[in-house]
Amino acid sequence: MVNVAAVSAHDAWAVALTPVVGNVDRQQVTLLRYDGSSWRSQTLPPGLKAAPIAEYRLEASSPRDVWLFRNGPSTGAYAAHFDGTRWQQEPAPGNISDVAVLGPADVWVAGQSTTARHWDGSRWTSVPLPARMTQLAGVAGDDVWGSGLTAGEEECLSYGAPVVLHWDGKTWKREHLPVVEPPPAYRSNSMGASPVALFASAADDVWAVSRLVGDDDNGDAVYAAPFAFHWNGTSWGKTSPDACRRCGIPAGDGVITAGGMEGDNAGGDTLLSSIRHRATHGKPRRIGPRRPPRAEAAKSPPSTASRSSGWWRSQPSPAPTGSGASAP
Repeated sequence: MVNVAAVSAHDAWAVALTPVVGNVDRQQVTLLRYDGSSWRSQTLPPGLKAAPIAEYRLEASSPRDVWLFRNGPSTGAYAAHFDGTRWQQEPAPGNISDVAVLGPADVWVAGQSTTARHWDGSRWTSVPLPARMTQLAGVAGDDVWGSGLTAGEEECLSYGAPVVLHWDGKTWKREHLPVVEPPPAYRSNSMGASPVALFASAADDVWAVSRLVGDDDNGDAVYAAPFAFHWNGTSWGKTSPDACRRCGIPAGDGVITAGGMEGDNAGGDTLLSSIRHRATHGKPRRIGPRRPPRAEAAKSPPSTASRSSGWWRSQPSPAPTGSGASAP
């Protein structure tokens, strides 16, 4: 497993644990950098120790502004910054559910609470929020979006309704969203929304994608359907996720996410549709059928495992042999 932050088509960072097979207790942290042609091992940031790969988070705004975070129940919080020349350990912001890096002196951290943390280039400060925030998407320093869920019943959703927050450079405010209602046949069931995944490409093009889910009296799922909100620069409107072309969801495809969208951005990746994939705060990529090397294809057809998987995620280049890094 790897956690990747792409700065450009010719510059990317990845953190991995090696070995991925064998003695798990002896795994070591591996830091890699892609230079346009291959992945190369890098010197680790000071104080970095091995932890489950899901606890790491890489984010970057430029080749001279790369952040590596780690947050876990047993390892605690960790932060390091790369300025284009070297890594330096920085004070950790506390609990981390998502990160938006807008510049060396402008970093936001959400921690699944009603308080956000902001880095101004020298220290972290706490900023109150009007609602609990778990996900982030930044357009500019005065145009940052956050999302979460209400803590309890709201409108017709007993398990929590979607929340979208906006930072205008001075304060965080809760946005007015269209009402999300299940079809009449399911309104007697317990309903709620999945955590909201954010995608922001411009000041007038912001998407919030989620799913409406419901259980019956026995706790069995009886309803699940994706929905999306779109910000056009003036107001939010409810629409189909299929309309989010820039999110990587072509018409006719539904929203498919690992773990029911639980912590998608926090985990690093979101499978937005059946044929496209978007890394956190990144550009969507098309997912095509897996093709074996030419020599292998000439000898035999793809293996049963390849045929059954149905899709793969392309990467700039394979990680160095023996590094133990691989795509999920």
